[in-house]
Amino acid sequence: MYLNDKRFLKLFKLLSNSRVPMKSEELCEHLEIAPRTLRNDLKNYKLTFLENGVKLISKPGVGYYFEIFHQDLYFRFIQDLIKKETQDQHLIPVYPEERINYLIKLLLSTDKYIKIEELEEKLFVSRSTLTNDLKEVRERLEYYHLDIENKPNYGMKLIGEEFNKRSCISKYYFHTDLYDSVVLSTEKNERKEIIKKLLYDTITENNFTLTDIGFRNLVIHIMILLMRIDKLIENEIIEPIYINLEDEKEFKIAGMIIDKLENQFKVKLPKKEIYYITIHLLGKKSMQYNNDTLLISQETQDLLNYIFKHIKQNFKLDFSQNFELFTCLALHFQPMMNRLKYGLFIENPLIDKIKNENSLAFEISLYVGSIIKEIKNYDVNVNEIGYIALHFALALERLHEEIRSKNILVVCASGAGSSQILLYKLKQKFKNYINDIRVAKLYELLDIDQSKYDYIISTVPIDFNTQIPVINVQYFLTEEDIDLVKNIFTEAENDYSFINKYFKDELFFKDLKGSTKEKVLKNMCDAIQKIVDIPPDFYKLVIQREEMASTEFGNNIVLPHPIKPITDSTFVAIAMLEKAIKWDKQQIKFIFLISTQKDSTESLSLFNESIAALVFNKKAMTELEKNPTLNTFKRIIKEMAIQEKENTIDSIFK
Repeated sequence: MYLNDKRFLKLFKLLSNSRVPMKSEELCEHLEIAPRTLRNDLKNYKLTFLENGVKLISKPGVGYYFEIFHQDLYFRFIQDLIKKETQDQHLIPVYPEERINYLIKLLLSTDKYIKIEELEEKLFVSRSTLTNDLKEVRERLEYYHLDIENKPNYGMKLIGEEFNKRSCISKYYFHTDLYDSVVLSTEKNERKEIIKKLLYDTITENNFTLTDIGFRNLVIHIMILLMRIDKLIENEIIEPIYINLEDEKEFKIAGMIIDKLENQFKVKLPKKEIYYITIHLLGKKSMQYNNDTLLISQETQDLLNYIFKHIKQNFKLDFSQNFELFTCLALHFQPMMNRLKYGLFIENPLIDKIKNENSLAFEISLYVGSIIKEIKNYDVNVNEIGYIALHFALALERLHEEIRSKNILVVCASGAGSSQILLYKLKQKFKNYINDIRVAKLYELLDIDQSKYDYIISTVPIDFNTQIPVINVQYFLTEEDIDLVKNIFTEAENDYSFINKYFKDELFFKDLKGSTKEKVLKNMCDAIQKIVDIPPDFYKLVIQREEMASTEFGNNIVLPHPIKPITDSTFVAIAMLEKAIKWDKQQIKFIFLISTQKDSTESLSLFNESIAALVFNKKAMTELEKNPTLNTFKRIIKEMAIQEKENTIDSIFK
């Protein structure tokens, strides 16, 4: 290899960065060599290019350019070159995600302007690639209320509040795999241990408790504070919102922490740092108790009651008697409100998994976020939404179990022993579906209040009328008997009528046009309006939901819908795009626009689960793309529904 050949390195950079073929005259000018020398060099370098995943293409009258035929080899080769130049392969990345993280770190690490030309040369990428990377960088920085300032002839630099910069530094320097090995020196590790002890001693003295994550994040915040001590402004103006913090118990503790830091590290810290640490303490503390009684503020209680009331109105789900959910949300809300109020950011590494696997809980939580915005005027970011959704997911699972469980009367004339065997087998096979089960003799049925039960399972014929259905089985339960009993527990889930009910030929659009998600959704809503009576603000409510969190789910699928049920009937409009587009982060080809009937009480669980299952079935979507008809889709969705039902049963009877 030619890692020590500066001319080779420069030539490789030129051809890697160029979006168009480069003529020999251009290359000679940049390399300051004669045409004959260039020809000799290219001849010598040709094999090295091939060995490392790129083919040098030469077209007469057009020029020279690279054709990458093995990306991994090419990227590894670039890493070797970078390692040679930087002596540290971790500092400059190659893959897109690594480049984005690198750019954010670079912007956070300097107050000077950085020219885009410098970045092109450092990263071995073209201007267009770098522009796309910087677009993603801006989007990620926006979460921390940071931006990039561009100044002609100077370049770009990061702008924003110091507190927000530190939050971003915490994410991109301290919460990455490479940080400890690359940045965190032995000296910094020793400092970290000192800070941990100092913080632990202070909160223990004050009988204050932090969550484990809260403790770790506050240690990181203090480390960043000491690293950026030269950035601190002594007499910085204290905003009015911070002054209110002085009445909090946490403000006193924060003052003690600052005093200890100044004494330990021989530094002088501005008063504003006390407010920053107070915010961390408020946003990450464990719930406090008084004589073993949970202290929930009246404000939080009122907010949750209001939320439960509106969830019942819009989703037809009544959580008002769910004390466990109320308590869990109260525990979560009180520190969350402090985070939202003072702009303290948290990460949620499970957000995509939560959104994909708990779609209804996520939708409910987005609605909860909109209520908090309406009442408190706080923007609830998607990471916070994800954590709220975990509480609703658990509540929904328990609600589903309550709805599907049945009360059973067992009648067996063979004696007490056989009755107990049948009872045991039913409990063993159907424990997740049985709420209450009782053994009765045949003659006792007339005196039992049958209205308290759902079914009678009997090993003998019953020759008189009963108030509830009777299922006849053999006392040792054959396979046929098990299937028969399965059906009574899953009867509500066996109804595939939704396939014809919700999917209509006239709402199946092939070759829908649009270059952005807004244009696509507008075109789709306009097409729907010609067929279905939808409200005038239908498109606006679909966009409003999309702005809260993207509905892209992978597998080229997006599932947009209005932020709340607003139509007189439930329907699904299906569209195949004429040309796939980038929605937010992913390429999208298929759109399933779902609208749920307002004030509906029908269960849509199998419908929702079947639609969601498409996200994980590439074969099905490939089949639909090859044969884009509603009949193809109906067959696929029925297969999904059957599969989802069987998966549910399998999980119960495993």
